[in-house]
Amino acid sequence: MLVAKNETPLGFGFTVTNRWAYEGKEAYTQKFDNLRALVGGLDTYYFVAVASKRLALASVRDIKDKRLPVKIYTQPVGALGEFAGRQVLRATGVTYADVKGWGGTTTHVGYNVIVDAFKDGRADVLFAVITPKHPSVSEIANDGNVDFVGLDADTIKALQPLGYVSATMPADTFKGQAKPLTTVGFPTVVITNTELPEPVAYTITKTVLDNKEALVRGHAGLAEFDPKSAWRPEKVGIPLHPGAERAYREKGWMK
Repeated sequence: MLVAKNETPLGFGFTVTNRWAYEGKEAYTQKFDNLRALVGGLDTYYFVAVASKRLALASVRDIKDKRLPVKIYTQPVGALGEFAGRQVLRATGVTYADVKGWGGTTTHVGYNVIVDAFKDGRADVLFAVITPKHPSVSEIANDGNVDFVGLDADTIKALQPLGYVSATMPADTFKGQAKPLTTVGFPTVVITNTELPEPVAYTITKTVLDNKEALVRGHAGLAEFDPKSAWRPEKVGIPLHPGAERAYREKGWMK
């Protein structure tokens, strides 16, 4: 990670990937325990399973329970959407090898290919990590031939030790998604490392906390950002930088 290696002093991360990097697990074989957080909870990314209507899936766990020979599409191996898809399958007790053993396939390509695969019937299921109104997912949904499939309580519980939190994507986020989607998600975080001077970390954090309205004018997707809770562990995934901690304590938001 560029931030952990101090090749850049600041960056954006996610609570889940921050935690994996800090602890040296899942996608990381090395601990990057010099990572620190400044501001969390900027927005929410959701895990989604987009499935052909003909499958009539009630939840992702149906793939395991029915041993379905589904054609799964994700981004390339190692991308967060692909990695999250593997973790979700694992949480239901399934591997890519299982899917292939049932006659299914897994394909890992760019979104342009995935969109075309849904249009011509080559794709059954897409696993992705997205924000609302994601353009490629919107294009897939606009054809009206897919369902947004949620996660059952046991799968969500199995994912929580990895840093995921239970999340609900509001109804009508995408065309044809008439009901709220029960899934998992995680927020975006401004991160740094232990080398950043305390006064600099304090000033950056305070500036962000004091200027939510300006941030939202620049990027409407940050409307849900709550400065008062931006320090909480579930919003950052790693320890706060001391300079950031000072900013929150001064405002009385962190005791």
